[in-house]
Amino acid sequence: MKRVKDQTYYDLLEVPRGASAEEIRKAYRREKEIFSSNSMAIYSLLGPEELKEVNAAMDEAYRVLTDERFRSEYDRKLEDLGEKVFSGEPVEVTANQEVHPVREELAGIPFPNGFRFRGSSLRGIRESMGFDLKQISQKTKINRQNLEWLEQESFENLPALVYIRGFIMEYAKALNLDAHRVVDSYLESYHQWRKARNE
Repeated sequence: MKRVKDQTYYDLLEVPRGASAEEIRKAYRREKEIFSSNSMAIYSLLGPEELKEVNAAMDEAYRVLTDERFRSEYDRKLEDLGEKVFSGEPVEVTANQEVHPVREELAGIPFPNGFRFRGSSLRGIRESMGFDLKQISQKTKINRQNLEWLEQESFENLPALVYIRGFIMEYAKALNLDAHRVVDSYLESYHQWRKARNE
């Protein structure tokens, strides 16, 4: 087995470069189960510190590969350096792309400071927690169709901004996220859509 720092994020999660977000989520859950502290499969292979290092690296790989912007930047580095970019090397985010950090206790998956909460990332978080839209609809009292439009960022089908804000607030609470920060991040996409529409 290669050392953690000698593996790319794709190596760590054992997925190909072209893996879909869903394939990455499934791989992450599988690898986390294999490398859990009570896993008999690796009990005699790794010490506590090595296990901690592997899990931290897998968390970072998951964060990067499930965020379109981070993944694109990482893939560019792989191409530029001939795939000599390993898990110990951070993916940089420019200042104008940064948003507020969120709480990091969700399902043990920490979010980076530059994480952008878009419809697709909210869907990914929901799916990684094992929730379907029917469950979120029941919990938030929001019509399932509106939830689908939120995840698709189908703003033309959604009601006024005040309602979108309320929907996202309740959606974020249902996933145990920092609701105000998710709203601020998500609405960046809405405002960009409005601006493009009015140009």
